[in-house]
Amino acid sequence: MSTGGKPRSQTHQGTFEGLPPSKPRLKWLNELEPNPDATELIRLVVDDDRWDLNQANASYQRYALDEVSAFVKKLFGRRRPVIVSPAGFITASLQRAPDATESEIDRSSEDLEIILKTQYRLSHAKQHDWLVGLDGCLPGLCTPIQTVFRLAPSAHMQPQQVAIKLYPESGEMKHLVCWHLILAQGSIPAALSRKRWSNDTGRSFLSLVCHEAVAFSSRSLSTSKHPSRDHFRKHIKSQGKNKLDYITVSAHWLSPASSSAFKDGLSNLATALGATVVVSMFSEGNMLTEAAREFAPVGGVCAEKIATLLVH
Repeated sequence: MSTGGKPRSQTHQGTFEGLPPSKPRLKWLNELEPNPDATELIRLVVDDDRWDLNQANASYQRYALDEVSAFVKKLFGRRRPVIVSPAGFITASLQRAPDATESEIDRSSEDLEIILKTQYRLSHAKQHDWLVGLDGCLPGLCTPIQTVFRLAPSAHMQPQQVAIKLYPESGEMKHLVCWHLILAQGSIPAALSRKRWSNDTGRSFLSLVCHEAVAFSSRSLSTSKHPSRDHFRKHIKSQGKNKLDYITVSAHWLSPASSSAFKDGLSNLATALGATVVVSMFSEGNMLTEAAREFAPVGGVCAEKIATLLVH
């Protein structure tokens, strides 16, 4: 996971523990309500007081999904735009680090699904289409499982509806279990070839998790010749062969000053797959508007169908 340069002095240092759930304060970017008839997707740009590196925020975020859904419903009524959260929007504690095996990774993903379904008030959220950043961490140590789950009104979340992070940032190569499984097998196992692509809402989406976008930056393409990285890029491109409207990138932490490699990767993805790339992220609370503008949707023809919701 990349913190995108988040200053360590601003981290919680584990202070989510013992805090009561926090209801979010919500407003549209520029305080302009989007047109419900023209909006297909809502991305969240979230105050980083709600997230920290390798820390469990699950109890603190208990009401976040439902409060956002209720806020959206007031404007959109029966319409259901897809809501995209940052990576780690909900980060739960794992009892232990999973081994780098397909069965262990499946077990950890199922544990996260159970946490989402049993510990969260979803009376409003279950009426919406969500792409939820859901991570599993060992608090204070590492985050070995990073996913984007699809939560939809009529769908039971199946493994193929989970985008699971395969491509690590340098600081997490030691702990990201899917990466170790790919290295051990020399390819992407079938169990990890998750169906990141879906179109059952009438809109087609391909989901990436945070640093995966950097694999497509010009710098990474020119300097990184590792076979496993090539396997990952081919895997993503193969899932983009169908008609694709959106590539959603659920990032952890970004700021207006974040690495240019991330933005370059987004641009290259948009060009390579002919889709609109949309980023959801955490950022400094007083910089949410600036971060949202710096990482505005790029490419494709769907940028005008995207709204941005700021979450404090």
